[in-house]
Amino acid sequence: MSINSADLLDNVVQFGFSATNDYLRMSDDKNASVVPESWIQSEIARLCWLKYDVPVCLEPTIHDIFYWAGRKNFHNEINNLERFGGRVDVGIFGKGENNGHLTAIIELKRVIWNGLDCIDDIKRILLLRKKLNREPSDLYGVVAGVVWNNGNPIDGIYRESISNNLKGEMGGNAERALYKEADNKLYGFMAALIQ
Repeated sequence: MSINSADLLDNVVQFGFSATNDYLRMSDDKNASVVPESWIQSEIARLCWLKYDVPVCLEPTIHDIFYWAGRKNFHNEINNLERFGGRVDVGIFGKGENNGHLTAIIELKRVIWNGLDCIDDIKRILLLRKKLNREPSDLYGVVAGVVWNNGNPIDGIYRESISNNLKGEMGGNAERALYKEADNKLYGFMAALIQ
């Protein structure tokens, strides 16, 4: 089973926004920049597992991803990856003909301040796909996070500048970005598709 990338992008926005709202209600806080990244990771992973009925792993290591992909002599390849020994935030794996193969990576930021703060995650997704010899339709990524403007309302210009930075005007490679905003316009959740 393969998950449609546009569907996953839409759901990451919905699930991340819901997780942010739930945390703010649970903690009785109004500051969206304090929502723990681990909370959002866990909620997105759990809801993806429930929706798609595929294996989902929180923070799989780069080493494990190469090992599970059946790559032999991969140590030299991962030694060249940035942040060697690191992890991706959420790995979504295939079922059926793609059984056990990484099919999507979700990288989260606690707060996306300007979109440029996601560039390293974007590069890492693209490099992993290249090193695993996978096509964009076989392995894609989503970068996502809370959008917060230090308690000021988020206007269209601020939101659009983040989206443009993610989509490539400042070096990103996102194909498209989606955004969901709180009723009070003080925070939102944005996700961008990397293919």
